[in-house]
Amino acid sequence: MDSTREAAREVWFALVDRKGLAYNGTRACSVDVPPTISISRFCDAVKEKCDRQGDDLKGILSSKLHVYANKEAFDGNVELGARVKIGEELGRDNELYVVVPSPAEDHPVKRKKMSSVPRATWFTSELTDFCTVELSLDEWLAMTYNGTFQNLSLNDKEKKDSDPPMETGSITRTFQRFVMDFPVLMNINGRSSVFVRPCYDELFKLLLKDIEERNQSVGITGNPGIGKSLFYAYCVFRLTQEPILGRILIANCADKYAVFEAGEFRYVASTKELLGFMDNDNVIRLIDGRSNNLFCWTGVSILFTSPGYSDYKPFLKSTNVQYVMPPWTQKELSIAAEIAETTTKVVKERFDEFGGIARYVFSKQVHGHTSDAKEAHSKVIFDVVSRREEHSDSRAYSGFYVTFGSDTIAEKVYDKLMNDCKDKLTEFMVTNAGDTNSSGFRGKLFEIFCHRLWSSSGGHMLIGKSLHSDSQSSQGTEYSIAIPDQVEVRSFSKLSEIQFAKNLPGAEAKALYFRPKQKNFACIDAIYWNGQMCYLLQMTISNDHGIAHESLVKIHDWTTELGINYEFVFVVPKGQVQDYKVQNFLTTTRHLHKKPSKIAQGLLQYAVGVEMIQKNSTQ
Repeated sequence: MDSTREAAREVWFALVDRKGLAYNGTRACSVDVPPTISISRFCDAVKEKCDRQGDDLKGILSSKLHVYANKEAFDGNVELGARVKIGEELGRDNELYVVVPSPAEDHPVKRKKMSSVPRATWFTSELTDFCTVELSLDEWLAMTYNGTFQNLSLNDKEKKDSDPPMETGSITRTFQRFVMDFPVLMNINGRSSVFVRPCYDELFKLLLKDIEERNQSVGITGNPGIGKSLFYAYCVFRLTQEPILGRILIANCADKYAVFEAGEFRYVASTKELLGFMDNDNVIRLIDGRSNNLFCWTGVSILFTSPGYSDYKPFLKSTNVQYVMPPWTQKELSIAAEIAETTTKVVKERFDEFGGIARYVFSKQVHGHTSDAKEAHSKVIFDVVSRREEHSDSRAYSGFYVTFGSDTIAEKVYDKLMNDCKDKLTEFMVTNAGDTNSSGFRGKLFEIFCHRLWSSSGGHMLIGKSLHSDSQSSQGTEYSIAIPDQVEVRSFSKLSEIQFAKNLPGAEAKALYFRPKQKNFACIDAIYWNGQMCYLLQMTISNDHGIAHESLVKIHDWTTELGINYEFVFVVPKGQVQDYKVQNFLTTTRHLHKKPSKIAQGLLQYAVGVEMIQKNSTQ
């Protein structure tokens, strides 16, 4: 038996900064150590425990920790020496104060030139109008919020019945840009023109609120390559254009710290000066990518970075305030194409391949990105796809979700999975039909399944029923749609591009199937013409799939002008037809329409079922 082994006791401690405040949002905890060990050995134990549990002391040596017996000793600056023994009393009734030094003490600031730089040198223009574009409200909301806006609590939700409706027609939107030669960036590109995305202004308003409320740690994140650094530069641009009275702005990237004072930028000159700013709660620090001194600032710090940055989660630990910047829409990329010195044709081709990642779409050397994309498509597996996250938060720019970057990417993934595991994929599409928050991803796969049904050879008969609001959900007159052996598939961007066989002499019997090139029509996924009737098709796996009111009215007016009849049909998995109910009408921002038009009130709704899982299917 080892007679030298001593019984350990529990010693409580709290990690604090130089002001005695909880370090990085940590709470008091304990370590088990023998009473005879020194404060130096105790610091080793604290460091070892913290490294096992997280990154709070990452990059900090245990020899740099300072220990005080309690708060009173800390306030009186009575530090425990390295050779003092823990004994039986220290850390028993009161936590030991373990002061974590600022990283600046271990990473001195490189001395920079003291000369000041006028704002106009780094931001060589103010905001200037770049172009005006006619957009529908749907297109504008998609640009501003991308794939999440259908979940959000937007303006019209709080409107009273007597209020005028939100503008829904096409209106002219003005896009802006500014020119900069700003050096406090992860990747310095020299003089460049920055396109101001619609989401910038909305996100900036949220950040101003956080600055006002003095939230110490705020994160801006999102997909790599969507332009978080440019949004960081935009925020520096705005906060130097209209400085906040009584606050000090610092632009930070890695070891560079630029202070904005009296209309000019200058670099922080020394570690001593940096420590002074770190202790100043009036500082607003904007960080691009990473910082050599990320922690221990008492002012507001806003970090613009990808979620994979190792210090990102520890940075957010104390406040957990985070905003997710959306990827670009194809329309948005097309508008910015001129600034990026490319064409809308190239944008279309690259959006199909990469989705809304501007870095790839606007790249001058795209071949490497193309190879990476092909490799990613080839490695798609069902287990990863089926564990995707869904977005259901009602706050703007809140939370991550997984979706397809473009329809082309979706179809490549669909083809790969149908080839590898058809039964698993088809079953995955139709599970959890009642979960309206998880239907978007599966619904896209189901939509592709239905499109392929119309374009495949061989006739089909889709059986369903009429939907009546004054009857029970399981009742309804039988209804069907016959799909002939041959259907010609066409694509369209505008309703005016569609020509029905009825309008073409000698081709009255030709069956045509029209797919939108983009999701420009919120109430339909396709239009099917059998020579006599126009079927407006909405593919969905959700039992609760509201009809976009304004989109329906536009299509109604279009069919009326052509003098043709139409029927509105939900295409759903076969097992959902029996209980499918009449669907409500929604406003442009996806809330219940309180006063639908007579057109909507008179709409007859139908549902037909698609057989998803074949009993004797083989892989």
